[in-house]
Amino acid sequence: MPGRASTLEDVTDSSAGDLLTGVVGSLIADIGAGRAPALADEVDAVHRLRTSVRRLRNVLAGFDRQVRRRPARVLRDRLASYGALLGVGRDLEVRAADCRRVQAEVGRRDLEPVRLAPLLAAGAGAHAVLVDWHASPDAETLGRLLDDWAARGVPLTSRADRPVATEPARRASRRAAARRAPRVGGCAGRRRRPRRGGCEPRPRRPCGGAGGAPRGGRDLRPASCDLGRSATLVRRHDVRRLR
Repeated sequence: MPGRASTLEDVTDSSAGDLLTGVVGSLIADIGAGRAPALADEVDAVHRLRTSVRRLRNVLAGFDRQVRRRPARVLRDRLASYGALLGVGRDLEVRAADCRRVQAEVGRRDLEPVRLAPLLAAGAGAHAVLVDWHASPDAETLGRLLDDWAARGVPLTSRADRPVATEPARRASRRAAARRAPRVGGCAGRRRRPRRGGCEPRPRRPCGGAGGAPRGGRDLRPASCDLGRSATLVRRHDVRRLR
């Protein structure tokens, strides 16, 4: 698929700032377009608006090194409050839909005044709160922030000038270096840190002898590990695995 390959090459050659500008601008436009349907209480309008708000917060959190910290934190805090307000009404919508579905499955529509009606009333109250909030100073502040980000662009750091392929390559290199680092495992235990004063910890005494050499010329560490495993199984009352 040459078209798809060229698209991927364009993405990897682009800088993180270019991609962030496009994604953030698109999400801000979605939030602005989703307000009116949500206030009109259209079907799934609150869900779509809440999804756009959550995606914008996730983008700002995932690219925190490419976006200036203070403006991103201010916008994320405003979006968190807005998303929580939208979440109240959305959760009540889901609960009411589940209640209606279960009552239809069991054939107990006579329970609607007791089970479904309170959820619908609470949902109507949450929607009224949402409508009132959009006329508040907090809503105006959030609207000005979003308009400012859309007009002036995303406040980027110097790291945003790097190509998109640079950051995954750096993370993969760090993971590979961590896997190649030597580790101490087994019965000997974990690696100890050096003691204060620069002294190295004393080597552990072999499991078999008091004088430093294993008894009978054999290394009894595997046996000691088996004994420890057996004791653990006994404490767990799993006698069958000891046979």
